[in-house]
Amino acid sequence: MVKLSTFKKRWQQFQQRIVLRKQPHAVLSWRYLLPGQSLAVRQHKAAFKQAWPRFPRPVWWMIALYSYTLWYFWHSWRQVVRVWLKVRPKQVEPIAIPPWRQALELCWLALAHAIPPTFYYRYQLYRLPEREWLKFIYTHELPHWHQTQSPRISQREHDLITDKFLFAEQMQQQGIPSIPTIKQLKQGDVLLVEQLFQQQDLFIKPVASSQKQGCYELLYQPQEQTYQLQGVVESRNTTTIIAVLQQELNQQPLLLQPLLCNHPQLAKQLLTRQLVTLRLITVIVNDAVCQQVEVLCATLEIPLQFTDNSVIALPISITDGQTQQARQPLSHLTAEQQQVAHEFSHQQLPGWEQAVKTAQKAHLLFPNIKTIGWDLAITDQGIVLIEGNFNWGVAVHQQGGQPLAELISGVTH
Repeated sequence: MVKLSTFKKRWQQFQQRIVLRKQPHAVLSWRYLLPGQSLAVRQHKAAFKQAWPRFPRPVWWMIALYSYTLWYFWHSWRQVVRVWLKVRPKQVEPIAIPPWRQALELCWLALAHAIPPTFYYRYQLYRLPEREWLKFIYTHELPHWHQTQSPRISQREHDLITDKFLFAEQMQQQGIPSIPTIKQLKQGDVLLVEQLFQQQDLFIKPVASSQKQGCYELLYQPQEQTYQLQGVVESRNTTTIIAVLQQELNQQPLLLQPLLCNHPQLAKQLLTRQLVTLRLITVIVNDAVCQQVEVLCATLEIPLQFTDNSVIALPISITDGQTQQARQPLSHLTAEQQQVAHEFSHQQLPGWEQAVKTAQKAHLLFPNIKTIGWDLAITDQGIVLIEGNFNWGVAVHQQGGQPLAELISGVTH
């Protein structure tokens, strides 16, 4: 018998992913009807058709009918108007095409391809002819895109990439540098004082964390022998710190890990002591002899604040590990933050070759996952693998017009 709490959780997920969703589940393009389309177009079509593989086909039809009816008759028009009134005026780059044509292309993007119109400016689609729009991957079709790319993931691979404790343990057994776990705390356990206050800096995160959600830093001040909690809640009071983390532990299991420090070359240019993250995407390529792992793309994420995950994302040349200029506008940043972005541009990342080899070696442990997004830290002790992500985000890698759908197709076929 399904527990009431389990049923409630599933219903909330159903509401969030389907009932209350303001975007369709995948790209639905008129190009699907034409023969001889590119592999990128066929991959979008596969993500559309193969969504929710565990559901019977009649359920798929019901969900699709509900989702796309709402999109075409309500959400698409609202989003086109919102983007036209709020997003378009904020564009810093001068756009060569007239406003009336931008309006038409926003409508065409939303109605002919079922793509949220905000991507027209985020991916700079106005620079490209319409036939090239489907060379990109769009966030509203994740995770269906990734499931289509990797349809035969084993249970071992799924457990290993979603459980951060098992992941770190397996990486260490394989000789891959990863973050050691000081303590794994089970959900509902009583949090003890001696577990937290160990006279060292700690990073506290959920076992199934993603993008710092639910993560905290516990900083030790040796001179005053005091502690400071940083995260969604910040405090210097030990009683409050225990109460906040106990509340988190009541909701989900937690990991206590040592807090990593940035490489000195990076640390001297930062406005904060938060960890710089190297996001590196790898892809498995099958040839006649064996599997090989290639680097697809990479970005360096420079933190601005801890609590809201705001970062400056700089693309990296995968041939030599050189950072490049940010593709997104930086006018909304302060002068100091813009200076940081400028200083980090066009420099050689320390440990780049080691980072590539680390990610490639780790990916070979997941032979059925086509692409993986790796988070690595460039620390004062060298490269450290933080985690791997199956459902990795695509938007940051495509800003400025780098189409990943075509890039993945070119590597794997």
